[in-house]
This record gives sequence, structure tokens and C-alpha cells, in this order.
Amino acid sequence: VSSEQTSANLKIIPSENFAEINKFKEKDPEVEIFSLDANDLISGIKSVAYAASLSDVKPEISSIFIYQKDSQLVFVATDSFRLAEKKIKLNSGNSKNFSFIIPVRNSQEILRIFEKTAGPVKIMVSKNRLAIKSDRVYFTTRLIEGTFPDYQQIIPKVFLAEAALDRESFLGGLRLSN
Repeated sequence: VSSEQTSANLKIIPSENFAEINKFKEKDPEVEIFSLDANDLISGIKSVAYAASLSDVKPEISSIFIYQKDSQLVFVATDSFRLAEKKIKLNSGNSKNFSFIIPVRNSQEILRIFEKTAGPVKIMVSKNRLAIKSDRVYFTTRLIEGTFPDYQQIIPKVFLAEAALDRESFLGGLRLSN
């Protein structure tokens, strides 16, 4: 590459030296495929990622658990002290419920890559891989092969007290207390 004032040589590697991306076959019965608005995907991940453990000791809790329940996609993360759950309504219900666990570090990459994407993305999930496809990007990653803790058993079914607060006043009070 050269211009009037400078010249540079770029060292490149032939594309044959890179591994090919093993893309999903969409007609494979082992692959769950659904569409989701990119903003909903980003919102779901952002809403729970802060609660995921940063330690790699237990990969299941240093991840985001995503599963379908009825017509909702549920995002969950925990570090065993905090728990975050976000439910997003799916436009098209799948015939069967599914679940998968994304490493939290990979979810940060998903946020970075798809944050400015508008419109739907196609999500393809197999036993150990995830692919997210938009008009311009094909992102693929390995999934955690394990079992996410049964977090629903620790959520109380009955509450002794209930309070209704004005959201803005409550948030203002929290800000002042910091």
C-alpha cells in the first residue's frame, strides 16, 4: 500500500490457512431455529449479565442461561449471591421448549457485535453450539455443556409483605444513598 508520502508492506496469510466456519444446516432436526429482534436479544443479555459469576471455577454460573418457556424467552444469570431474570415475549412460538448456556465472556461479544443491529436476527442452537445470524454478520460460539442451577426453587412463592413505590422516587433515593 502506498501513497504520495508513505509506503507500507502488509504481511498477510492466505485464507486457506484459516479453519472454515462450520455453519449450521437449517434442516437439521438437532438444530433449534428461531428469530428474535436484535434489540430484544441485547436487552435480555444486558439485563442479566451483571449477575453472572466472573470466576471460571463453575462454568455454569459464569454464564447466561437462556430457555424458552411457553411463548417467552427467559434470560437468567447468577453468581450464587445475586440472581437476575429477564423474560421476553417471543413472536413465534416453537413447537418444543429448549435451553442453552452461553459463557458470559461470549455474551459480551454478542453485545458488542449486535448492539447496533436493527431488526430480527436468526438464532440457531444445537447441543453444544450457538449461531446468531443477521444481514451482515454470522456469529458462532460454543455453549457450556452442563446444568444451570435450579434457581426457581429459591424464589419465594409467598411473600409476607408487599410494597408499592414510585419508581423514580425510589431510584432517586438510591442515588442519594451512594
